[in-house]
Amino acid sequence: MKEEISISPQIHKAKRVVKLSKNTKQLDVDGAMGIHLQDEIIMDILYILPVRCLLRFKCVSKVWKRLILFEPYFKIKHLNRAKNDQNSRKFLVSQMSLDTDNMFSFYSSSLSSFSSLSSFQLVKDVQKLDCPSNCRPSRCRIYCCRDGLSLIGVCSYPDKHVVLLLWNPSTRETEVLPCSEFPPEEFCTFGLGYDSTSDDYKILKIDPKARGEILALKSGSWRKIDQHPTGVSPVLSGMDSLAFVNGAFHWLGLSLNDFAVSFSISNEVYGQIPLPYAMCLMETTKRGISVLNGMLCGYCINSREKDSFCALVMKNYGVKESWCPLFVIQCTNLYSAIPGYRFADGEVLLYTGNWFYSVLRTSKGPFGLCPQYNTYREGFVCTESVISPKLHYE
Repeated sequence: MKEEISISPQIHKAKRVVKLSKNTKQLDVDGAMGIHLQDEIIMDILYILPVRCLLRFKCVSKVWKRLILFEPYFKIKHLNRAKNDQNSRKFLVSQMSLDTDNMFSFYSSSLSSFSSLSSFQLVKDVQKLDCPSNCRPSRCRIYCCRDGLSLIGVCSYPDKHVVLLLWNPSTRETEVLPCSEFPPEEFCTFGLGYDSTSDDYKILKIDPKARGEILALKSGSWRKIDQHPTGVSPVLSGMDSLAFVNGAFHWLGLSLNDFAVSFSISNEVYGQIPLPYAMCLMETTKRGISVLNGMLCGYCINSREKDSFCALVMKNYGVKESWCPLFVIQCTNLYSAIPGYRFADGEVLLYTGNWFYSVLRTSKGPFGLCPQYNTYREGFVCTESVISPKLHYE
């Protein structure tokens, strides 16, 4: 008789009841009495496991496979635990070498291995990842990461056609995204965020003229954003992505010196966020917006202060007076630096890079990550998850 599997619809009530048929066999340990583990206990065990274990355990039974791969409640519970576990947060790096047979590689390293960064060192916990499908380009770039999903641009040569991929490095799932009507993605910037209102992941694309398109995974297609205010053209360097905080994407506008532009992922409404005084000075030669610990982070270089690199965070979203300084570095080679992650001890990981030269460093000092030199690399912190990148086409 075929085993009946039913999973209770109590998913939104933070409960899970898995009902097994009468023919379901119980565990038999050393000839002792049959042991039946309640579904709540099974879930409590599974959701604390790393993704690599879950991918193996999905073969245990149809119930476990359905729970791990298809149940939204389990995926969210596993993700929320991973966000608070440094061992589940990886530093994902794309690297280009001069070897034409293997130009692009992806590496990851656990953030827990970044224990002592006071002097230059090579992080040893580095693993090479399988490249996502269709990733054999002349150029490849990681645009942004969110909840275990990574948005990647693959550029072919010589036509410079860009293909967008949504990739989960932990599960190795890849989805090729549809083409949009805007210019080649090479000249655009992107943001990836989660819309809690519609329970959907969305990608925002902004072109050099500040025209916007948005793609929701549930719809599977790009949709133009009709209206945009003046002065919202993005001022971005080659490594920037749209900062996603408090349900909105953020970037710096071309003619908005005192404000950052915001765009609500749910309501699709533009707004303005006041910038700190340090970022509005005439002596500021380079500035940008990123995310640290779920807060907006503003950073800038002040040429009047011997090229000092300054970083601040907005502790109360939307309140100008809540901008607080994090650190100042007196350094002339941090022009392309972007604050990307803050450790528990307050140290901040900076992403820096130029063609054929790259230093991954923190506010206390530089360190090496990838095992090769004379390469171009860029990286993002990515949380392990079982969130699927697949389009739903609802």
